[in-house]
Amino acid sequence: MIERAQSVSRTASRTAELIRVKSFSVVFDGRRIVSAFSATFGPGERVALLGPSGCGKSTIALCLNGIIPHRIEAETTGSIELAGVPMSSLEPGEISRRVGVVFQDPDAQFCMITPEDEIAFGLEIAGFDRPAIISRVDAIVEEFGLGQFRRERIDRLSGGMKQRVATAAVLALEPDVLILDEATASLDRPAAEALARAITARLERKPATALIVIEHELDPFLPILTRVIAMSRGGAIETDTTPDAFFSAIARSSAPSITIPHSVDLVSRVDRARDRGEIVDVKKARQTALRLARASATAAAVLEVTRPGSPRNPESRSSTTPVIAFRSVSVTYGGPRTVNALDDVTLDFFRGSIVALTGPNGAGKTTVALAALAIVRPTSGQIEVNGRSTARLRPAEIGDRVGLVFQNPEYQFVTNRVRDEIAYGPRLARVLTEAEIAARVDRLLEQFGLTNRADVSPFALSHGEKRRLSVATMLIRGCDAVFLDEPTLGQDAASRREIADEIVRLRGDGVAVIVITHDLDLVWLIADTVVVLDRGRVVAEGSPGAVYGSRKIVESNPAVQPPDIAVWYAEARRALDLPA
Repeated sequence: MIERAQSVSRTASRTAELIRVKSFSVVFDGRRIVSAFSATFGPGERVALLGPSGCGKSTIALCLNGIIPHRIEAETTGSIELAGVPMSSLEPGEISRRVGVVFQDPDAQFCMITPEDEIAFGLEIAGFDRPAIISRVDAIVEEFGLGQFRRERIDRLSGGMKQRVATAAVLALEPDVLILDEATASLDRPAAEALARAITARLERKPATALIVIEHELDPFLPILTRVIAMSRGGAIETDTTPDAFFSAIARSSAPSITIPHSVDLVSRVDRARDRGEIVDVKKARQTALRLARASATAAAVLEVTRPGSPRNPESRSSTTPVIAFRSVSVTYGGPRTVNALDDVTLDFFRGSIVALTGPNGAGKTTVALAALAIVRPTSGQIEVNGRSTARLRPAEIGDRVGLVFQNPEYQFVTNRVRDEIAYGPRLARVLTEAEIAARVDRLLEQFGLTNRADVSPFALSHGEKRRLSVATMLIRGCDAVFLDEPTLGQDAASRREIADEIVRLRGDGVAVIVITHDLDLVWLIADTVVVLDRGRVVAEGSPGAVYGSRKIVESNPAVQPPDIAVWYAEARRALDLPA
């Protein structure tokens, strides 16, 4: 195997193409996922592979890594060559050493208990001798800031640290091609930017490594991109061009299916305010945006364009009695290291309102939801649902009134068809007729773009489709309050808009909607109240404008990370001398 891998490496050094894909198509479970995909990837390229949810981006990543068809069976046509060698003639281990993939869920990649063992495992499988393994592990651990965590249990690390370990384990092999498949999607902004900086630093030292980024939030990688490949919903290549040309074009679209990077969007807003349509310099977009925001000549126009406000004033909520109330609640997790997941938290969640819970990974956001549902019990303090202590309610009674959409959609699926999954809750509750259930199911299938997937298994959906299904299953139940844990994770722009619209509809129906999210643009656009948590404590609370538009709040606590739209707003306020 090692000899063959070395042969591939030598071939790579003689060719300008690391990977050549020719008319490649993939059919899985009777459905065409990728259609006639043709592209080449050369040394040193930094490519963004974009497209709407479910268009086949992750499938391409699995094919380039050899997981399809070696580990996942699928019907494929066309060819893929790695350094001029047909990939079909290579062993999976040879391919994975040359083409490394980091997925969205790092836990799915781990085989060992500690970071250093996880990194060493891949090197050992690849055939490196002990001195080389020790040398590479030490180097990558230092490079990715894992020194103090190298012998910790991986399952006790934060999400950001887990993703660093997964990335380090792949990069320790020094692959010719690195694929990041939504690798930063579940991270808060500082963690995502920190991981992107670590990857960028590695690529600067290994400039021949090709990078393929599959992301809906591209801001951390914008400065290094050299190329954009955009796929259509049918799984074919729609565009293959430069980042400047691509993002300038979609920024002018009225309803783009691909999420516009924040910095590009901001510069485009200024261009629209100035009535011009210039090509955006992607690498300098953020610096340009903040510089222009400080210019009083454009501040008024920027303020008007970028401050959407909440569609509903929290004063108009449908009740003055909270459906969920936290009173000085603390939650402590035991184990080798005691963790204060929540520390003296007092919060109210009212019907007819949208509250966004934000903050860094590990701040306690998901614990709020778990405590409200009595999945975890408070160490001290009291939680009430509709005025009754959860300590005196059965879990089923709480579950009838409070719903939770998990961050990992697969944890919730219990049926074999998408249609039945959405209908499961109402059928169990027996409060609607079959005709009423069917009508609601059809509406939600259409709303979330799942009509043509209604009769397939939920587990056969793409990750984005699974996410939309998990939201739909909760929206049909009619709870008094719903926790949505990262509802827009891994979604394209169109799906984000649909989910945001559905959340606003829920508020209109008198539901208390609590959104746990790192998607700060979603917070800015729809939330009545934003609650920022850090290390289990509430560090800021108020309307998005009050929290993110206040220089004092933003600068006094690093956990308060405003969306770029809010940065614009704050800069424009200061330029106009408006009250903070």
